[in-house]
Order: sequence, then structure tokens, then C-alpha cells
Amino acid sequence: MSLVKERPIVRRATARPVRTTQTINRARPRPIRRPRSGALTKSILLVGMVTLGSYVASSVLGNTLLESARRDRIRSVERTKDSREDVARLRRVLDSMVSLDAVSRYAMAQGMELSGAPVPRPQTVVAQIGNHAQVQ
Repeated sequence: MSLVKERPIVRRATARPVRTTQTINRARPRPIRRPRSGALTKSILLVGMVTLGSYVASSVLGNTLLESARRDRIRSVERTKDSREDVARLRRVLDSMVSLDAVSRYAMAQGMELSGAPVPRPQTVVAQIGNHAQVQ
């Protein structure tokens, strides 16, 4: 007897042949990536907001400029009216200064005499420049 323990002999069964199958390669189509509907909605909404904002801003700016031009026109019409009134008043004053009566009164006040000058009559206009009424 030996001190080494003997191993039992194990007999293996004969190996059966493994059936191999052919691998089938199927080409799967890749899924098409489409933008999410949320992203598309956000971009459309953003474009709409920018368009609406620019429309409102341009409308307000246009109306403001139009109102400013209208007020400037009103002021210029008032200034023109005032200027015409001033010119008419100055013409009346000038006509009264260059009338024969005014010149003769000035000459008498300065100690001068008009020799050979016609004597003005109340109803007679000696010299009149333009088409203005004589101021007395």
C-alpha cells in the first residue's frame, strides 16, 4: 500500500461535435435624429417674439417722430404768422415816418423850413410806397 492516494480514473464521454450556425448579419437602418418638437417650438416662438418686438419698437419710434414733426410744423407756422405781423407793423411805422406830413414835422422840430414844398392836405396822399394804408 502506498501512502499516495490514488485517484480514480474518470472517463470522459466522447465529445459531441458542436453544431455551428451561420451568423446572420442584418443591416439595421440607423434611426434618423430629428429635432425635438420642443426645440422647434422654442425657435419659432423666439423668432416671433423678436419680430413682434421690433415691430412694436419701430411703430412707437415712428409715431414719436411723426408727432415731433407735427409740433415743429405748428411752431413754425406760429413763428411765420408772428413775423408777418411784425413786418406789417414795421411797414406801417415806416410809411408813417416817410410821409410828407411826418417829414415836415421833423424839419420844423429841427428848425428847418421847407421852401417851395407843397402843403399837405388831409385828404391828399403825396407819396405812397407800396399798397399800404397811411397811418396818421
